[in-house]
Parts: sequence; structure tokens; C-alpha cells
Amino acid sequence: MNRPVTEQKARRILVVDDQAVLLMHVSAVLESDGFTVMTAVDEAHAVELSAAAPPDVVLVDIRLDREDGAELITRLRQSTPDAVYVAMSAYTDAESIIRAMQSGAHDYLTKPFSDEDLRLLLDRSYQRLSLSREKASIEESLRVSNNELRRMNERLRLMVETVENIRSGSTPDEETQSLLVEFARMMGANGGSLYVRDGDELVLMHSITPSGAVDRIALPPDPASVLARALATRRPVFVEDVTQDESLTASGWSGYDSGSLLSFPLYTPTGPVEGVVNLHDPTDPPFTAQDLDLGVIFASLVLEAIHTAQAAELLDTVSCVDRELDRPDRVARPLRSRPVREPFGATGSGVSPGGGNRPACVLVHSRQGPKAGPRDSELGCRRGERGRGSAGPAS
Repeated sequence: MNRPVTEQKARRILVVDDQAVLLMHVSAVLESDGFTVMTAVDEAHAVELSAAAPPDVVLVDIRLDREDGAELITRLRQSTPDAVYVAMSAYTDAESIIRAMQSGAHDYLTKPFSDEDLRLLLDRSYQRLSLSREKASIEESLRVSNNELRRMNERLRLMVETVENIRSGSTPDEETQSLLVEFARMMGANGGSLYVRDGDELVLMHSITPSGAVDRIALPPDPASVLARALATRRPVFVEDVTQDESLTASGWSGYDSGSLLSFPLYTPTGPVEGVVNLHDPTDPPFTAQDLDLGVIFASLVLEAIHTAQAAELLDTVSCVDRELDRPDRVARPLRSRPVREPFGATGSGVSPGGGNRPACVLVHSRQGPKAGPRDSELGCRRGERGRGSAGPAS
């Protein structure tokens, strides 16, 4: 029974026997079935053929002329361990079979054999080979997955340590900036920026590459931009190469070293998008799926730091008002009225409702943006006392 050539495509068999007639017959049968057949009459030639073109299945006569077929199987297994080895012999005694199995043979073919016996043997051999390759593939996948998990766990451990170190000795504003820097470092990114929403704009809060980040971005952004996709889907965006993605439009900035980008929208489950973290120029492009997963965790920490900074700012504002009201030399006088900006993302317009009668110092403390420094609280009260508060975010 002939087998279609396509079914046996690229299947290579090595047959080692000291009988030339047998080699010719086996070759004719298997080649008609679509196999590539190599034949050898001695150990040296068999080793040479196996090294030049590793076979899938090796058939070896246990009792070669003046050579030991069992020893040949052992030797061939050292250089071609993935092949299936079959011992052939006219002897069916237990000792011969045991020697064959001990040498590394997977199956045993008794001579003389029919063509159908040979084909059934090869069917079993390739089933074994297929299972072996599938097992090896699964083991390799598990090995890769375990390595990825170990790497992820190590990166998570470093992330926790980094965050603890930053929080132990930083002001809220410094913490946010340090988190961005560490975020980029752990992602292997050479560039990045943090934007926070202020009404109908995104305002730059911190940037690792100031020359490549604009101070303000009007909302909504270009619909084909990475930023627009992140804001619209409320999901992180991972782009291997933005220049190869026809659905996206690159920013046009010439400072990028690669087209690989990561963008993480910042939001609470029930709230609006409050900002976005962008990373670019990975040291070893492109970014990976693991970078994306780890980045989601880090982005949540950035948002938490932003909320902490806003809470600290509000607390400074309240303290400033209390000190103004408790001054011993204070006389009753009307305070200046100006609209007060809420923390980013709090209202659609950025102006708090009912903010008409607020002390001037409140206007100073409601400053947002990358240029707000840790001494804003102290300076705000002084400016408030002089009535020179500023209500707009830093440019």
C-alpha cells in the first residue's frame, strides 16, 4: 500500500544493514511512500550519514558483519538523541531483545519482515516521534513561562521596594516625578511623560524628555493618535512599531529612536480618565506584553500618587485659610473673590461650582502642573496675604 508523498513529506530514514539486497528493497518501498532513505552497510558510514543529515527514524541490524549494531545505536544516540531507533534481527531470543532495548532502541523488528510490517513499524515510530516533539514543545513553553514568571516576580519585587523607598523620603510632588522616572527605568524606556487632565486639556505634569513633550494637549486629541485610543478605550495601548501601524498616526516628533510605545490611561473604576502616562524608546525594542502587564500596576501607583499630591495640596489650602482667619491682628475685611480650580479631573471645566467667595490664598494653592514646587504651600500663604494668588495651572 503506497502512501501519498505529501503525507510523508520531509521524513528521513536511515537503514543500517550488511545485506545490500535488503537495503535496496527497503529503499524502494519507502521511497515510493515518499520517504527520504539513507542506507549504510557499516558503522563508519552510518555515523557519517547521521551527522550530515539527522534522520527521524534509524533501523539498525543488531548483528552487523564484524560490528555490533547495539553499540552503534548507543553511539548514534549521542549525536542524534531525538531520533527513534529500531533494532532489526533474525534472532528473537530474549537476550538479543534485551541488548537492543538496553542500547536505546525504542522498537524491535524481526527479520524477515513484510512491506506492511515495515510500514506499520514506521507509523508507530512517527507517532512516538510526534508525541516526543509535542512533549518537548510543551516543556519548552513551560520553561519559557516559568522564566517569564520569575522575571515578572523579580520586577514586581523591585517595584515594591522602589515605591517604598520613594514614599519614605519624598513630598507628594517629588513622589509623582520619581515614580515616572522609576516607571520608565523598570520598563527599559528612555523617554516618557505624565499628563494630568485639567478641564478640556491635558497638562504636562512631568517629563523625562522635556524637548519632546508639549505643555498642553487639547481634548479631544487626534482620533488616530495613540493618546486618543488610550483615552477612548480606557485601556493601556501597546504598539510594537507605530510607523508600521496604519490605524495610528505618529506624533511627528523626530526625537524617537524607535516606534515602540506604551500608553496608560489613569482613572478610577467609576471616574473619568484623569491623565495618561506615555513611555517610548525602549532600550531593547520593542516593548513586551510583560511590560504592559507590569505597567498597569505601576500606572495605578502613579494615579495614587497624584491623588495624594492633590489631597496634600487641599490640606495646605485649608491650613492656609485657617492661619489667615486666626491671625491676632486680623480685622474684618472682605476677601477677594476669584474662581477656584478643583484638582485635575474633578470637574469638566476645571472651575469648581460655587467658588465665588474663597480666600485669595486658595487660588494659589489650587495651582497644578509640572512647575508647582514643594514650597508652593509656604509661598501661597504669603501671596494670599498680599492678594496675589494665581488660579491657572502651571504652563
